[in-house]
Amino acid sequence: MPTTLCRLAIKPLSASIAVGLLLIGSAHAATQVSAKASYSLNGGATTVLAEPLSGTSTSYVDVLNFSYNAGSSSGIHTYGGPDGNFGSRSSGAGHYDVTGLFSLSQSITNATATAQRATFNFYITPGLLQNDVRSDLSASGYFVDAGIKFDIKRNGSSVWGSAATLRTDNTGTQYNQTGTNIFSASGPRSYNIGGGNYSVDLGVINAGESITLQYDLSTFAKGYAHSTGDYTVAAQHIEVPEQTIFHPEYSYDTWVSDGGYGGYGGYGGYGCEVPTIAFGDGGGECGGSGHYETVTVPASTEVIPAHVVDTPAYTSFGEASGSHANSGDPFDIDLSGRPADYYDNQTNNLLKPGPASFSITTTAVPEPESVALVLGGLAVVAAVSKRRRQPA
Repeated sequence: MPTTLCRLAIKPLSASIAVGLLLIGSAHAATQVSAKASYSLNGGATTVLAEPLSGTSTSYVDVLNFSYNAGSSSGIHTYGGPDGNFGSRSSGAGHYDVTGLFSLSQSITNATATAQRATFNFYITPGLLQNDVRSDLSASGYFVDAGIKFDIKRNGSSVWGSAATLRTDNTGTQYNQTGTNIFSASGPRSYNIGGGNYSVDLGVINAGESITLQYDLSTFAKGYAHSTGDYTVAAQHIEVPEQTIFHPEYSYDTWVSDGGYGGYGGYGGYGCEVPTIAFGDGGGECGGSGHYETVTVPASTEVIPAHVVDTPAYTSFGEASGSHANSGDPFDIDLSGRPADYYDNQTNNLLKPGPASFSITTTAVPEPESVALVLGGLAVVAAVSKRRRQPA
């Protein structure tokens, strides 16, 4: 039995991890979102920030904070909504402990009469892990840390995840990665988060069954790295091996106009259900009527060739070391004076995040009795064939 999906138009996204949610059948439940963060400076008390202050929100949340205290600093931005941009960023310098969490939760009900196997399509925007060394970390106890984790859960159990941490101390820099690898080295103490479209198998949702789909994006930055006066960082040379990234097939629904009045002087057409931005005399492309079409992007393999990253020596004058983790909100990242996580290392071009997939695609699962009938039929055919082969 075919599924009926609530239709949503695709919106272009920037600086976000974009996730769209659809329900199987006609039942609808609001998507709940929340943003939480915490910080402490110089070993002081932890300040907890959250929006909304209690419960969950179905609209938009935004936690933004920058704090300074006795040479230490922290930066937080954790934000988003159920059908738009969202992301998380944690950073700091000196003596700091910062965390951020954006969480999205959706109840999905299979309102059809047939079990469905569900696939969740989503998009990750490029991001960055970086330890920015500007002071001497050779003494025991001095360090800077950064980390990020993407986690998708069905009924509280993780079905897809990707996480990485980066630590620099007197022993050097240690990098650890778990889950799906979406990271690549971009410097001696920095890793880019590769953006792209991904798909997650949510398993079978039986007829009439409801599940909870939860998406968590968490970041942290932590360090004890006060200024040690003028400090010169030696030149760095790293050889980055070739990396292969697999992007699975994904689908999304997009609005196609069937006609209607054109726009005038840059305005969209009259009666546009999904207005577009138009320039010149052509006007808008959408009219008073239209329909949705499903676009399927085939699976692909991206190969990031091996390359060399050279960082020249530099001198820091009375600054503290720090760290940074983000996906969706870079703010100021000090890598050659630009937000390097939005640039391609090879071509030096600005990365353009692709469309998000606002859909859960489903495939009907054969019912047990149907499978039994098929198997029974195959058994009969096999028996007849065997009898025909026997000598008279």
